[in-house]
Amino acid sequence: MNPQPIKVPKIRINAEHQRLLWLNFSPALIFGVMTLYAFFIFWGYNSDSFKADSSQFFNYLFVVGNIAYLISNFALIILLKRSISNDIKSYVWDQLRMSSLSAWQMTWTRLLTAPILAWISILISTTLISISLIYGSPKFADFFSSPLLQWSLYILNSWMVASIFLINYLQFNRSQAEWQGSLLHCILLYVVINTFIMGNMLHLGKQLLSLVDSDAGLISLNLNPLLGLFIIFTIYMSLGVWHSTSYKLHLKSSNLYWLISTLLLPIILWIYQSLWFFNIQSLLFYMTIIYGIAIIISLTTQDNRISTLKYTFQLINQKQWHQAIRTSPIWIPLFPVYMLLIIPYLFITIKAIGHYINSLVFLICYSLLILVTIKISKHYNAITLALIWFLILKFIFSIFINIL
Repeated sequence: MNPQPIKVPKIRINAEHQRLLWLNFSPALIFGVMTLYAFFIFWGYNSDSFKADSSQFFNYLFVVGNIAYLISNFALIILLKRSISNDIKSYVWDQLRMSSLSAWQMTWTRLLTAPILAWISILISTTLISISLIYGSPKFADFFSSPLLQWSLYILNSWMVASIFLINYLQFNRSQAEWQGSLLHCILLYVVINTFIMGNMLHLGKQLLSLVDSDAGLISLNLNPLLGLFIIFTIYMSLGVWHSTSYKLHLKSSNLYWLISTLLLPIILWIYQSLWFFNIQSLLFYMTIIYGIAIIISLTTQDNRISTLKYTFQLINQKQWHQAIRTSPIWIPLFPVYMLLIIPYLFITIKAIGHYINSLVFLICYSLLILVTIKISKHYNAITLALIWFLILKFIFSIFINIL
């Protein structure tokens, strides 16, 4: 007699949300936040000057709201880190792995409930900014076509910030040869990406922009294009943090999602741009910059240990493609795609080809340095050494080029 499989009942009430709410929400804390905002609002209020010119007070609210928004985002990052760290130290994370809650239930509660005080502060600060845009000086009206647009951009930006940092905080308990997600790592990676953009992509974008027909516009949108871009990247990061959480909780690889979504991202951006401005060169530029940045991030943050790469190539030789994708870092399939971009570049100007070749050399040198450092580093974190050495060598090379 074959035993019947056990059917785990679906949990309709998210117990993780309730737990995090008990730990992070308090009426006293909310009252403290509201009192702090009230203090700064009334500190800048003067009845006489308000009657004479109310726009000055609302301009003051605009400044207060933006400063509070920045502080709230820092608080959002700190609360997320504290939530993850506390659960790891108290072994709650191991219990969550054995629970019946889905990865998505744990993801949105971690993003929203754990830093709920920061989200409340973000809502208040963005509301102040929206009010200041309505009643204050019209000098920001050209950028923010409506207070609702401004509010949406700020909220989506905070959600992306929370998603990015939560993905980073999930990189715990990794080996010495892997990304640890420390503040030093984040700063160094940011500098490397910025070097890639400023040194190669900026000049490449200028060359491709010079080929744009000024009369190529098709449709004039009434909506600020930034909102659509923010929505696209928010969806991209939200699904990414969901898959990353699923991997950390249930060991479901997120590599396939990151590979497919990254391959499609420049195409989606180009289609969205084509709604108001059609230009085929921009698709090539989106592919070059997004695939390049994705390769840098994959080389830095994913599991690039030599044993992992050997196992991946064994799977490829055995034609176990699905398992190979689940195991390999996404830079392995992305690199050949990036190299194939030379074909469309052959039909563009020589200067554009030169900037593309420079970016390709940049990525090859960076990948070799990362892999060699992982191989030889025994006592120090390999990623830290590779990032520092790459920036030093890039600086020395730049000085040498300028001398010549």
